[in-house]
Amino acid sequence: MNRFKWAGVYEHKPKDGHFTMRVRINSGVMTSAQARTIAEIAKDYGRNLMDVTTRQAVQFHWLLVEHLPDIFNRLEKVGLYSYEACGDCPRTVVGNPLAAIDPDELMDTTALVNQVNDFF
Repeated sequence: MNRFKWAGVYEHKPKDGHFTMRVRINSGVMTSAQARTIAEIAKDYGRNLMDVTTRQAVQFHWLLVEHLPDIFNRLEKVGLYSYEACGDCPRTVVGNPLAAIDPDELMDTTALVNQVNDFF
């Protein structure tokens, strides 16, 4: 079960048969389809709850191992993933969620954030 961490999945502590999954969302920016999918996963599998982390990722709790294949498929369909969202690897690349729409920003860092994410 410890190898699940590279897939962004952890066992609850204390171990009670439930899992937590962290989903990478670079700069905290997502499409409406991605937001709907995340909300549906929380509703269907996460007791209607999700956390937004300080690293601009989303966490689901109370997942069962049999839920994981469907969750992975749903995320993939909208271009999201959980692999390397936690564990011994580079985490979500944090950036300005208002990039390209903030009238006072000095520069749009979206391309740079995506390059750093793709590199790692």
